[in-house]
Amino acid sequence: MRILVALTAALMLGIPSPTYAQVTTDNLLERFAALRPGSTTQADCAAQLANATKLNAVNLFYGAGVCYAAKQSAEGSFLMSAGQTRALTDLSLMQPASEADQQAAAALYGIIFFHFGGPGREEVLRDQATLTSMFQMFDSWVPAYSDEYDPGWRVTKQRPATEAYQAHLAESKAHRRGQLVDISRAFSDQQYYSLHRQFVELQARNPKGFVTGTPDFELSAQLEQRMSERAKELGISFGQ
Repeated sequence: MRILVALTAALMLGIPSPTYAQVTTDNLLERFAALRPGSTTQADCAAQLANATKLNAVNLFYGAGVCYAAKQSAEGSFLMSAGQTRALTDLSLMQPASEADQQAAAALYGIIFFHFGGPGREEVLRDQATLTSMFQMFDSWVPAYSDEYDPGWRVTKQRPATEAYQAHLAESKAHRRGQLVDISRAFSDQQYYSLHRQFVELQARNPKGFVTGTPDFELSAQLEQRMSERAKELGISFGQ
């Protein structure tokens, strides 16, 4: 199963202090919805970072929310990208053991597609010093894997070998990094970024999606075309 990574809206903010509470695909969105800026501390964010190599995708997304709520944007964006990387590998290699486990894996896919597929906070991607800090964390992140690792569902007995898992994860990580570099380049171009912001504002006016035949639908198509053309002019492929 492949993760579709798109330029979607940035994450909502994280939860109050139960930083170590169990997080699953069933309760992740509810916990994110309860978050408010300032409801967590830098120490809460640091605790998430300290465990980042051990966490599965859902808990990495939760950690991103904790850091965003603590106003630690670079750390939050790192954990978001780590969650996407971990998820892509788990969904590709960790075969669910039952129908119920398959549903849990599918729920993770849906959560990423609709909520956590974006590149993180725009201010991180547009500020070179903050972006460098985020990449330092991402590049040094070496996630652990063992027979005890839990992706969020029970796995068949044919778990991937450590070498295969780490190789797939390294490939996914390099691909995501390349995408983020390209997105940052695009966002640093004023013409592209202006088109992007128009598109984001248009999406906000149409939270249920664009309706075919409406003026906003036509405008969205025009903006997407202009963004695509500008990206080509800049030599940006977004990791494709």
